Amino acid sequence: MDAKSAARFEQHVERVIEELSLALTLAKEASPADEFLRLRTSVGDIIARIDTVLQDNIYKDHPGLEPLPLEAQMPIDKDASRVWRSRLREVLNRDWDPIGGCPEDEYDGYVGKIAAMLRVDASDEELLAYLKWAEVEHMGLGPASHFDRGRAMRVIAALRTIGAPP
Repeated sequence: MDAKSAARFEQHVERVIEELSLALTLAKEASPADEFLRLRTSVGDIIARIDTVLQDNIYKDHPGLEPLPLEAQMPIDKDASRVWRSRLREVLNRDWDPIGGCPEDEYDGYVGKIAAMLRVDASDEELLAYLKWAEVEHMGLGPASHFDRGRAMRVIAALRTIGAPP
């Protein structure tokens, strides 16, 4: 494998690791604790196997390539992620709130999906479609014709001002 192909391979591996980390985050939100621990162990094993493949098959033959740094293997800083997600929650409560006057945990079920969408750099239209689905289909707040696109776009703008995910 030439150096260019090896670099492309490394980029793909980094993306796989990021996806596995995201899958763990989503699994934690949706799974009982014992199931999440089993999933976390499985993902950890996969990451270890990827690193072994890289060490055995790529890095030894291509001294110019460096092993993935630890932060690439575990890209989510839990504390920073909690703060970031709490800011997403604040935007949903303050700027979206399609029901009106709800408890602050009312929209927590939507934070995970929105966080995942922002993490993969979803477009404004994709975020808009999700907010519309949440209001019209999931919450049943009226026909699609009553969906407030302007409010949703303001929510998306506010979500984007929070900054990139950790």
